[in-house]
Amino acid sequence: MEHIGQKIKDLRKKADLTQDRLADYLGVTAQAVSKWEVGQTAPDLSLIAPLCRVLGCSADELLGIAEENGEEIQAMIDELQLTPHRSETIRRIAKTAAEKYPRNERLSLAIAIAERSADTNDRNEGRALRADAEKRFVTILSETADPEFRSSAATSYALFLIEEERRDEAAKIAEQITGGLKDEILLKCLDGDEWLDRQQFLVYRSLNKLCGFLEHRGFERKHLPSLEAAEAAIRAVLCDGNYIGYSNRLYVNACEQIKHLMEAGEYARAVEKLRDRMEYAAQYGKLLAEAKGPDTYLPYTAPALDGFGEDSAVWGHIDPRSADEFSTLNLLNVLKSDFYAPLRSRDDFKALLAELESPGENA
Repeated sequence: MEHIGQKIKDLRKKADLTQDRLADYLGVTAQAVSKWEVGQTAPDLSLIAPLCRVLGCSADELLGIAEENGEEIQAMIDELQLTPHRSETIRRIAKTAAEKYPRNERLSLAIAIAERSADTNDRNEGRALRADAEKRFVTILSETADPEFRSSAATSYALFLIEEERRDEAAKIAEQITGGLKDEILLKCLDGDEWLDRQQFLVYRSLNKLCGFLEHRGFERKHLPSLEAAEAAIRAVLCDGNYIGYSNRLYVNACEQIKHLMEAGEYARAVEKLRDRMEYAAQYGKLLAEAKGPDTYLPYTAPALDGFGEDSAVWGHIDPRSADEFSTLNLLNVLKSDFYAPLRSRDDFKALLAELESPGENA
């Protein structure tokens, strides 16, 4: 690439200027211009903008930075992504990028990703390509100002470090990732009990998020299918029926579903949901009774969360007397209210009341 002095000389002649006239415009000596043009010295950075104005050029043109051809760059990225990562292809594109587009971050990242998984039988070449990939990742993360692009580069670099079995370093890089992939990458940095603890925590948190979104629509928009989907998700994950901390959530959900079913005149389904409500109420009432001490740990037993549980401190702010709300006696009183009058002549509803009134049942 030609030095800046040669560019100044070429542009000066193109503008039909002598060295003396250019020097006058810039407030420097003709000797200074002469030294620039033969490459002995370079103009001060403060003179770049005035030089561009006088010579009628852009800073990129003056500094010898090639104008980027977006189509060519995209074609190289596509070639890296759509073909097997042959080492000769990577080398060719990397050479072109270094000559023409050394500052293009997208192209550099595409090269690094290809180098990370290069198809080569030569171990030394493979190591060299991966070493170059790491340099590119580090450079991109240190220089890019685009948060989204930084996240993408951090994801690829973290995966590279995991492949190198440098998991502690990968975990630090993964902190720069935004969005859902961060949890997935951080999980890959762990193993053994740490992996299981983190994995089950993510299942627990994801289930809460999913139910939260569904319930929001269910309650705010009176959307029965969303409430049913939230209930189904909990029951699918906690497939053994041991709902622990979700029992109150299920209880509230069931109460809302019953309202919708009663208003729609779907009485058979309403009675079925009342039975579910009885189940959730009994389990939550038992939970409140057991969670009196500050050191009580209540474990889940379903396979998806069998290493996870709830600390009784979560319920420490609840008045133990609130357990009365979930008692059989309270449920009986609720079912005898006018709201359930349309059900009183139904055999299934009468059977439900009889079960609740029978001594020893649902205690």
